[in-house]
This record gives sequence, C-alpha cells and structure tokens, in this order.
Amino acid sequence: MAENLTYFKLYANNMYFGMLPQCNLPTLPKLHTLIVGNMSFANNDQIDWILSHKETLEELILDDAMVGIGAKFYEEGIDLDGRRVIYSPLQTLNGRPSYQPSRTFTKQTWLWSIRWHHVFARLQKGLPRLQHFAFGHGNWDEHVAYDEADALTSTLVAARYQFLDRGTGPDNWLRADNSKKAYNDWEDDEEDIVHQPDCDDEDSRALQELLNAVQRRW
Repeated sequence: MAENLTYFKLYANNMYFGMLPQCNLPTLPKLHTLIVGNMSFANNDQIDWILSHKETLEELILDDAMVGIGAKFYEEGIDLDGRRVIYSPLQTLNGRPSYQPSRTFTKQTWLWSIRWHHVFARLQKGLPRLQHFAFGHGNWDEHVAYDEADALTSTLVAARYQFLDRGTGPDNWLRADNSKKAYNDWEDDEEDIVHQPDCDDEDSRALQELLNAVQRRW
C-alpha cells in the first residue's frame, strides 16, 4: 500500500506520537497530501521523514503538533544522542512481538535546542512542491479535529512547546501554562527548572515566510 499511497492522514487521540511512542514510518513515494494530528517532534527523524517526500508532497497540515524541548526518563533505555526510547521485542504473544524497553537505566534528562522557526525554515527549503500548509490547533474539544483537518487555519499556540516528564501523570507531557512559564516549577534546584522558549517573534516570522513561499507557488 505504501508504494501507491497519495493521501495519508494520521491522528492520535489522548497522546502525542513521534517520540514516545516512536513514529517509524516508511517514505511514501507517491504522497501528495500529509495530515497529522498530535505529532511530537523531539529529534530530527520526524522532520527528515516529512522532507523525504520532497519530490511529491503538495499539501502538509500539522494539527496540534508540538516540539518536545526536553524530557526526563526514569527506567526506559534511552538513546540520548538520538533522543528516543530504545525498544526491543521481549516476548511473542499470539504470534505477535510485545515491545518493551530493552533495558533499564537510572534517571536520564535531556534538552533539545530545536525550535519551530528552525522547523518552518527546513520545510520551506526542503519541500519545493508544497502548495498548501497549515499549522494550528483543530477542534479537539468537539471531537471533530480529524474530520475538519482540511479547513485548519495557521496559528501559533503556547502548547506548541512541551516537556516530557515520565514521573508525572496521567499525562507525561507538560505545558508551561503558569505565571512562570515553567514546565516543572516544583523543582528545588533552579537549574533543573525548564522554561518555555522565548521565541514567539522568530516563530511567527518563520511561519509567515513559509506561508508566503507556499502561496507564491499557486
């Protein structure tokens, strides 16, 4: 199917896919339209995967996509350089492998310096056939984000940056929605507190440049 797919829409509900669980999809050589909802960008793999469709991709919609600026893990096996959880099949149940963390480690923490203006710049340069792009927050509250994705309008929201803390629950992804704009302001050591990136102007400018570039191709 991957060899002939031209339209691909993938949404996750009540979770962010991309880093945890890792998104490991093949390049779709005939893809014209890509629409994803609740995708997390936490290393270059997700960006590179989108750019691998540069020869064919004409429409890209990112609904509630976010950059994971950092993470704290406790027991999972972590590839720190690749910023991903290492999984391996530990057992087979009913003929299907059950994937679990391959081994345990002590607490691991990392930060990622990539911001949305970096991503937008890469998309602008790396997708020369792109004629429609949207980046925003769909109508998830009414449970129609998937159905209305084609009409998504571009806007920047604070939740486009988040921090993963596997020690919190029920949702491990944290938003900086407090007065300090900090994801984990309960930390005793000030150096351990992670703050929301201060780059609204850069993100807004890069998004507008991408939209302008796409519009010139009409």
